[in-house]
Amino acid sequence: IVGLDFGTTYSGFTCCHASNEESIYSCDSWPSFRYGGYGRVEMKTATVLYYDGYRDSTYVEQKKTAEFFKLYLGDSPDNLKPKLPVEYKKAITDYFTEISKVIKEVVQNRWVGIDFFENVLLVLTVPMGFSEKDKEIMRECVHDAKLIRNICSKKLQFITESEAAALYCMKNELEEHDLLTTGNSFMVVDCGGYTVDLSTCKLVGNNPLQLGKVTEYIRDFCGSVFINEEFIKFLREKFGNRSIDLLMEVKHPEFQSLVQSFYDYRIKEFSESDTEPYVLHVSSLMQFFSKEIRKIMEENKCRFFVEYKYIKKIVDLIIDRIIRLIHIQISNSQETCSGIFLVGGFSENKYLQEKIKQEFHHKVNTISVPYNPITVIAHGAVIYGLSISSNLDKLEDNTNSSSSR
Repeated sequence: IVGLDFGTTYSGFTCCHASNEESIYSCDSWPSFRYGGYGRVEMKTATVLYYDGYRDSTYVEQKKTAEFFKLYLGDSPDNLKPKLPVEYKKAITDYFTEISKVIKEVVQNRWVGIDFFENVLLVLTVPMGFSEKDKEIMRECVHDAKLIRNICSKKLQFITESEAAALYCMKNELEEHDLLTTGNSFMVVDCGGYTVDLSTCKLVGNNPLQLGKVTEYIRDFCGSVFINEEFIKFLREKFGNRSIDLLMEVKHPEFQSLVQSFYDYRIKEFSESDTEPYVLHVSSLMQFFSKEIRKIMEENKCRFFVEYKYIKKIVDLIIDRIIRLIHIQISNSQETCSGIFLVGGFSENKYLQEKIKQEFHHKVNTISVPYNPITVIAHGAVIYGLSISSNLDKLEDNTNSSSSR
């Protein structure tokens, strides 16, 4: 069983053999040459593609970037949908084609001799807002990427990201916090790269205890990528729009690496006690600056200092929006919230965790972050796959025998 978390900014997968739930494995090694992303980010790889482009004035070949293409599905506002060098379905298919190479390599190395099309159940996570048409498009792209043999194959199943995260928490978190009791409601706050999704679920039934449907759901576009967007605005103010536009067009991978380094080294581990400025080394970018800026940078030995007060300002801007969402979710819910679980890549941020605990500790007894929050959704997809795999095998066998007749 493979759980694939196809994200707007980063993607990853977790896999497990149906006969041994303890064999669960989340991919943590990504051959960067296949993706050309912003670099490896622990358990995920960038949802980015580079297409062959054009030769610039120095006859150096430039690449055309495709990113955020998932936003063409679902109910994303048109102003957030990026310009792409190819049609969005092609970008999604191409990305699935590339990530399928890693998936198949991992599966075949861990379970030698396995027939991927016959013996692998792929569970793909989708946002709550995806329509049946969106899922049909995803199925078409998965098929064209050769992850399933037939477009109608039962070997591809869908689960919402919210349900996958809730399943993971039910199986791995609730008992530890003494919350595994019928009637309890808990909230999952998925702090992703592009969106933050909040869902509230209730435990129902007895023998067995089950996860009820999502009772409340809210989403906003305030993920960690918007901290990067604020940083880019800051760079525009300091270096000029023309310089940054040129950098983004001609040196896109290098520019994104610069922005991602700021996030990795200053935002990811941000704390109020670390008041040192962030030093930006710009020697390789000097050719894109105006004469005035170049002169200033030369005097500073090609270093630019981003002060602590500015870093805190942009972090607080995004975190305040997340806190406001949690207030709305608690207010909308008819049930007492027994616990809040923070998942997704941005939830690893200690400052975010502290701010949420400070704000809600008097309302919610348990506020927790799973051991590896970045893999929770893919892991939850595998848990769902394990629960349905035997029924699917029977259904697939019946389908095959019917077609053979």
